[in-house]
Amino acid sequence: MKTMGDRLRFRRKQLGISQAEVARRVAGIRKTSFSQQAYAQLEKGDSRRSSELPAICEVLGVSLKWIRDNEGSPPLPPGAPVAKSLVTSFDPDALEQETPPRDTRAAGAIPEFDLRGGASYGGGYVVRRIDGDEAVKAEWFFPESWLRGEMRLSRQSTDIIAVDGPSMLPDLAPGDRVLIDRSNRDPKQDAIFAIRDGDSVIIKHVQLIRDTEPPRIICTSSNPTYKPFELILDGEDVAIIGRVAGRISKM
Repeated sequence: MKTMGDRLRFRRKQLGISQAEVARRVAGIRKTSFSQQAYAQLEKGDSRRSSELPAICEVLGVSLKWIRDNEGSPPLPPGAPVAKSLVTSFDPDALEQETPPRDTRAAGAIPEFDLRGGASYGGGYVVRRIDGDEAVKAEWFFPESWLRGEMRLSRQSTDIIAVDGPSMLPDLAPGDRVLIDRSNRDPKQDAIFAIRDGDSVIIKHVQLIRDTEPPRIICTSSNPTYKPFELILDGEDVAIIGRVAGRISKM
């Protein structure tokens, strides 16, 4: 581990947390904005946000001297207890195994989560932690014959989120609700997908770039004003949530 970025990446993966989670905890400690993209740049060797290193070290449970200079105490091995400050400074349950939330939704309801599919790359909305009903904005009910027969969807693998911004016009308009099929995440379909990009959710036409490892996708807006961009599907900070199977909109 020759570089600071190598040590940051090693320790983060040792703890089994994502770049987005590190950024979220740092923002909580610092009481300021700190994005997954900013943290990712540090792992890539960009030191422009090095002022955040003390908070990052607190989150990772390692010494600043080890991260910055490769000196001092080595990081704790996996499974060792973390520093108390990590547990008490921001998220008391951060590294404890959580009890699965009790599902109190009405029988047959499809949840609309309290987040939005961002309009453009870099303009997504922060995803609230989905721990149960506190993140469910509304509940939707559809006839089973329509949901399964017409839409080929199951209630258990379908979510609803709202669209924001003009980048997917005319296919999707601001305020539309889209039905996300979490059982369908194959990018080879050249379809519209909801994608988790760090702490954001974006909705784009997705095209798989063949023979790339890890897989790379091209994300394209319906609105030609917005330029296409590429993302790497690492399964950790960037992943496909599900295919956009339908929309609910006003005329």
